[in-house]
Amino acid sequence: IGPMIDLRQADIVLDHIDDARAKGAEVKTGGEVEDHGGKWIRPTVLTGVDHTMKVMTEETFGPVMPVMAYDSEAEAIRLANDTVYGLSAAVLAGDAEEGERIASQIDAGAVSVMDTILTGAIIRDAEKTSFKLSGLGGTRMGAGSILRFFRKKAILTNSGDSVPMTTLGEAGHEAGAPSAALGLTNRD
Repeated sequence: IGPMIDLRQADIVLDHIDDARAKGAEVKTGGEVEDHGGKWIRPTVLTGVDHTMKVMTEETFGPVMPVMAYDSEAEAIRLANDTVYGLSAAVLAGDAEEGERIASQIDAGAVSVMDTILTGAIIRDAEKTSFKLSGLGGTRMGAGSILRFFRKKAILTNSGDSVPMTTLGEAGHEAGAPSAALGLTNRD
């Protein structure tokens, strides 16, 4: 583990640890900032955490593992989704099949299954979009990553008759009047 890339981020991580500690969490290891020509935070494990603590509801972005007990799979999923953020997540389960089933219910742009770092450091070709208030939009991974620097515009041209207003109603939409049948084209 190297030094924090941003000195301010070390202060945020320490604030999250201190907030959890003040609200009853126990620091099992780590929890301190050290200065070795930069700010270093030893890997930290917190137990006794809950959702009143910043470390459980905000993006800590540091070497901190909060551990929270749950009674059922449904509760674990609800707790994992109980945040305004959704950049990435990790699911460690009994086996990969169970992990994938749980991962499909997590509101995050990417979910590592049976590992904790696949979404951030290992797999760079899987495109994702951040959920909720996380991130800046499009993926930074995969073939589409360069496209996040472009503005997308749709130019729609009607080369046929005018589109009747009835197609805007639910009955017209349910009938599924496809764009091609109306003479509409889309040029990217």
